[in-house]
Amino acid sequence: MKTAMYREYLCLRQDKSLKDIIKGVAIFLILIVVLTAFTKSSVALPFSIAFNLGMLSNLFTRDFDDGSIATLRTMPINPKNYVIARYITAFLTFALITLVILLTEHVVGLFIDVDPLDISERVIMYVVPLFLVVALIPGYYGFGPKGVGLMIYIIITTILIFAILSPIMFYNFEKYEYLPTYKIIILIVLFIVALFVSVSVSINTFKTKDF
Repeated sequence: MKTAMYREYLCLRQDKSLKDIIKGVAIFLILIVVLTAFTKSSVALPFSIAFNLGMLSNLFTRDFDDGSIATLRTMPINPKNYVIARYITAFLTFALITLVILLTEHVVGLFIDVDPLDISERVIMYVVPLFLVVALIPGYYGFGPKGVGLMIYIIITTILIFAILSPIMFYNFEKYEYLPTYKIIILIVLFIVALFVSVSVSINTFKTKDF
């Protein structure tokens, strides 16, 4: 697993120098500050989703373009470790990006009034990117970077349906200002089931598909 995680790190870094990484982080933070100050609202959700989609697309594109995804299966290391490492990378990236955005918004909020997120928005902010990850990773292994476009359209449709049904599922957010325990349990169970299915499909596809 250490080898698999180190490979993920190398893929993310892309041979960039420390100076380039610092420059990229600085631009990212400046953009968050400007957008937060301009909109006076949280931009964590779209940024979290966009960066995770971009990160996954970049990692898989590199895997397919240089043929390393096929080479990995010939190495004397359990191939499932590389698949699981990709999930860990996606989740850690999401957590780090979200944390940086929230901390930056908090600092900005010390100087200007920023509209706070209500509970439904917070739920969406944390749940949507996680479900995107468990849906997109097996899609990439199954259809490749180009074919996964269909997966993205399906996911967008699902999100729209969820948005339409959310007033029914989350109608009492504003009234009680908390998320009922049974709905938290439902979300956790749904995510665990989705994650299990996603990892299983990804590992099986990685082992059997002719890349």
